Amino acid sequence: MKKYLAIAALMAVTSVGADELKFGDLNFFIKQGRFNLLANGDATTERATTGTSTIEKENFLIGSQLTYGISDKLDLLVGVDYSIGSSISNGSGISGGVVTGPDRYSEDGLGNPRIGINYRLMDQSSDMYNVDFGVISSFRFEDAERGSLGGTDGNAAAPRSNIEFNAKMGRKWNEANEWQLAAGVLYNMDGEQTTLASVGSDTKTDIDASQDFFVRASYQWRPINEFMVALSLQGTRVGEFDTQNQGTAGKSTFEDHIDFNGTFTAKYLITENFIAKFRYGMSRNPDYDIDNTEVRKRRNNFFGLGVDWLF
Repeated sequence: MKKYLAIAALMAVTSVGADELKFGDLNFFIKQGRFNLLANGDATTERATTGTSTIEKENFLIGSQLTYGISDKLDLLVGVDYSIGSSISNGSGISGGVVTGPDRYSEDGLGNPRIGINYRLMDQSSDMYNVDFGVISSFRFEDAERGSLGGTDGNAAAPRSNIEFNAKMGRKWNEANEWQLAAGVLYNMDGEQTTLASVGSDTKTDIDASQDFFVRASYQWRPINEFMVALSLQGTRVGEFDTQNQGTAGKSTFEDHIDFNGTFTAKYLITENFIAKFRYGMSRNPDYDIDNTEVRKRRNNFFGLGVDWLF
């Protein structure tokens, strides 16, 4: 009898330890007084065909985010991205108002900074699931300027500020397997951008508010403590919105559509507080209309390296 009780006790301890959340897990939540720094460097490619023109953008994006544990159930985050070496082209150039051949322009610089909070409502150490709620706001700190062919460069600032409300639910059910589901709504506020002309006057455009909705499913396999592989798939319904060039009467309507993005991440725990990552992502998105013009063959890809540091 004592033998069976000992085995049962050992199994109970093992089962509790097997699903304990560790640094690097999808559902890991930092403790009070700790910092978590994320940094990624990604090479990105975006391509879409509008009318008879194929727009292609190549870019190197440096992403960063710092999270601080206010308490064991509440954390604060700040982040900013920086674009460098971007190159945008539609395969034609402009000289004196005449199309002459290939030409490019760039849109480098800081993206819109973001700040947010996350609250852990439930934790699998005492409940069946991990449940989090978050609010993240991205705000415009400089005028958004779009470049144009002929060598007129813009910047990476987005034309609209936004605020995101999200909810996450997940569980690590044994030492190697973990899942997480997330959903949220993104409210994009009214904004404005300037298209810098290579010939003639610049164009200022007003952009109406809109709402986006997303759902995301993620799974991580951690066969040993040091190595992790994660897969995620996100679907985003991009809401319809209107734009209008200042000084004109007509509006352009960007039709609502659904984008799908998949991401693969391989992570290696170098020390107990430092992770190195390789990331690859891709999307093959459906067509949509801007007024009577169809935007088609939309393809986005990225790959890069990153680090995750807990201190």
